[in-house]
Amino acid sequence: MTLASFNRRKARWFVLSSLAVGAVLGFGLDSLGLLPVPQIDFRWTIPALRGSEYVPSATLNPGEEIVLIYVGSSTCGWSNVPELALQVRSLKARLLARARTEGKQFTTIGIARDRLASDGLAHLEKFGPFDEVMAGHSWGNRGIQEYIYGAGDMAGPAATPQVIVVSRRLEFPAGHVSIDNERVILRKTGFSDISEWITLGAPVLPSDG
Repeated sequence: MTLASFNRRKARWFVLSSLAVGAVLGFGLDSLGLLPVPQIDFRWTIPALRGSEYVPSATLNPGEEIVLIYVGSSTCGWSNVPELALQVRSLKARLLARARTEGKQFTTIGIARDRLASDGLAHLEKFGPFDEVMAGHSWGNRGIQEYIYGAGDMAGPAATPQVIVVSRRLEFPAGHVSIDNERVILRKTGFSDISEWITLGAPVLPSDG
């Protein structure tokens, strides 16, 4: 046997031994739940929305306020139609401009009816930035309790997705923030109704039509 042949056999034996040890080690780690699993996170950026993306306000002032509320879930098929996320993103900018022309403040709330808060937050991220988010605890979610199971006109159908437009007034009595005269002025439930309403220009009052 020549030296070159010996070296080739030695190298082959080393590779096979390494593969065998790796397989045994991998099986052992997998059985213990310790085998690392690669995760790939895809984030889609839509160039047309970059310039018009809604930016949450960093200020809080007393006065009249218009609130756009989105209610959805990562487990709801209609909440995850790609067109819905794009429409809600554009709706934020549209209602912001409308509120400014009326001399009112504007804010957005995202509510995710998910059992796990992490799943809900991931779902809401598709819809762009919100001023306030509530996720987790399924139908026991505080936002669900307020804007779906609430009293009076705050009550709505237990269904997702929903878009709700609320009018309210912020007051600062004795240095504390309070919300007064909160009322629902529009509620759209289901992808079809939401999409059709936004396509029509998102009229909120008869004068908007």
